[in-house]
Amino acid sequence: MKKTGFLFLALAFLHCAGVRIERVTDSTRNVEGLRYYRPHPYLLVSEGRDGILTSKVIFLPNPDEEYVIRTTAGWGKVDVKAKLDQGWNLVELGEVSDSQTSANLRSLSDLLQVVSSLGAQEIAPLKPGLYLLLYDKGMVSGMKKVF
Repeated sequence: MKKTGFLFLALAFLHCAGVRIERVTDSTRNVEGLRYYRPHPYLLVSEGRDGILTSKVIFLPNPDEEYVIRTTAGWGKVDVKAKLDQGWNLVELGEVSDSQTSANLRSLSDLLQVVSSLGAQEIAPLKPGLYLLLYDKGMVSGMKKVF
C-alpha cells in the first residue's frame, strides 16, 4: 500500500513539459517568456503627387492584447519555435503557420461592406491619415482617425 501511495504522489507531481500561452495582465506583467501582441487592422490613406488618394489595410500591434509564450518544465523536453514578424506579431509557433492573408481579405471585405451600406451622405470624405477600424460583434462598424 505504501508503494502505491508513493507512486500516486510521484505521478501527481510529474507532468509533461509543455508550452503555455497566456494573456498578460497586471498580475502577470513580470512573467518571463516571449511576448507578442495580437494585430489590429488600420486603414492607411495617403495622397499621391497627383492628388489621388490611395488606401491600404495595415496591421499594427494592439496594446490591449499582449500575450506571453512560456515553457513549463516537466517530464520530457520542450522545443519551442516561434517566429515574430516585425518583432511583435506572432506568425509561427512550432509547425503552425499563418500568413494572415485570409484575415487581411476579411478585414478589407468588412470595410467595403460598411462603406457601401452607410450611404453617401453619412460618409465624410476621407483625408490622408491613419484610421483605426472599429468593430461591433465581429463586423467593422466604423473608423476613428488616429493620425
